[in-house]
Formats: sequence, structure tokens, C-alpha cells
Amino acid sequence: MTEYLIGRTEYQTYVETPKKIVSKAQIEKWHQDAVRVAQGYRRCEYRLVELLKNISECDGYYQYGCDSLTRYARYCLNLPENTIRDFVTVANKAKVVPEMIEALKENKATVSKLGKVTAVITKENCKDWLETIEECSTRTVERLVAMERPETIIEDRMKFVGPDLVELKVGLPEYVMEMIQRIQDLLCSKTN
Repeated sequence: MTEYLIGRTEYQTYVETPKKIVSKAQIEKWHQDAVRVAQGYRRCEYRLVELLKNISECDGYYQYGCDSLTRYARYCLNLPENTIRDFVTVANKAKVVPEMIEALKENKATVSKLGKVTAVITKENCKDWLETIEECSTRTVERLVAMERPETIIEDRMKFVGPDLVELKVGLPEYVMEMIQRIQDLLCSKTN
């Protein structure tokens, strides 16, 4: 068992599996490689958003048999589904707010954080939002967006939870919820 320093103040004990013995020089080399790859990843993020924006501006995805930028990113670029939404949303918003691409280029923002603010960022308020993104955690950015536009906190989605069962999560105005409740009441009264 080994004790690890957690958060600089408390120790926790873990049962270790046998580890490879590696020299400090090898670990340093891996670290330097990881830093280099991470920097390359950030450059690629910026460039991919810029290219998606350019393709979107001229509807270039049609040339590849796709009817949307999302399908182009999925089927032609083989991007992972969990990242497509942010990349496409940011690329489309960057047509109106090009400062978003500059923030990516200068490593002042990430696609993930920019994706959180696309519903509220405009040409007029972009300076404030880009400063917020640079200075605040993702959770704080989400909270500030929700304060500005509460409806943006709900992300519509469908998820299979069984062979023939789908969970649906949507944000609805209160009057629609009341209509659904009335329909449920009517259906329940008919079955009883």
C-alpha cells in the first residue's frame, strides 16, 4: 500500500498494482511529449473550427453528399459524436463572432467552453464573454450562461434505456408542460 498526497493536505492510502520501473529521464521524456501533443491538439482545435466555418459559409458539405455541417463532421471527418456538437456550433457562431476563432488561436478559450456560450455570445458582448471564458472554470461559465438565458441549461436528448424504451429529455415552456399533464389526465381517465 502507498500513501498519496491529495490536494496538498490530506493523504489517502491505495492498494497498488505492480508498476513498471521507469527512469526519471523516461518519465520526463513522456511528459515533454505529452506537453507537445497537448499544444498540437489546441492548435488543431483552432484550425478545425476555422475550416468548418469556411465550409459552412459556402455550404461546401453538399459537395461531399452531406446536407448539414453536422453530417459532414460525422461522416466525412469521422469526428467523435460527443465533440461534433461543440465544433459545429462554435464554427457556425464564429461566422457572426469571429473573435471566437481568435480566442482559440491565442489559447484563451477551448471549443468546449465556447460551445457553452454560443447561445448568449454576440458581436456586442463577445469581449465580456471571452474574458469570462478565459478566467473562469467551465462550471462557472455554465452558471453564468444559465443566469443570462435559463433555457440554455437544458440540453435536449434521447437515450435508449432498454430494448424498446427511450428516455426523452427536453426543455419546455410551462404552458406546454400543463398541456401534457392534461393529456396524461385524460388518458388516465379513459383507461380507468
